[in-house]
Amino acid sequence: MRLAAFSLALLLTAPPAAPPPVEPAALGAPFRLAQGQEITVGGELRVRFDAVTADSRCPKGVRCVWTGNARVVLVLTLPGRPSALVTLNTNVDPRAASALGFTVEMEDLEPSPERGKTLRQKDYVVTLVVKRGEPPPAQRGPASAEVPHAPVESPDVRPTRR
Repeated sequence: MRLAAFSLALLLTAPPAAPPPVEPAALGAPFRLAQGQEITVGGELRVRFDAVTADSRCPKGVRCVWTGNARVVLVLTLPGRPSALVTLNTNVDPRAASALGFTVEMEDLEPSPERGKTLRQKDYVVTLVVKRGEPPPAQRGPASAEVPHAPVESPDVRPTRR
């Protein structure tokens, strides 16, 4: 009995498992990342999905005046360069941003909110495309800052009712 209680206590206090590794992605090809995952794109740029910092998208089955928006934070890293924080949105600009000589565009964020359900950070999966160079002017957001970076600490995200 004591062994079972000890084992249960050990499991409950163990640090959360790291997200599984993701295969490298090619430039210009869509790829998916779960929150906390990191991928190497084009053999050199590392992209990490850090957090969803806001999610006001209209929940499934609810009629909304506005479709809402979700905002994600990514961390881009090149060897020998400071990391760059990039913030992208699902429904307002910027949907694409440039940093470190690359453009990152968000194609999708899953899952969609549901009425009465709180989405946790670990529930989110983002679909991105990375290319070399600058995005088209219509999609260009404010320049990303190259800064030393620590992970964004943000609570789980509850959809905002509108």
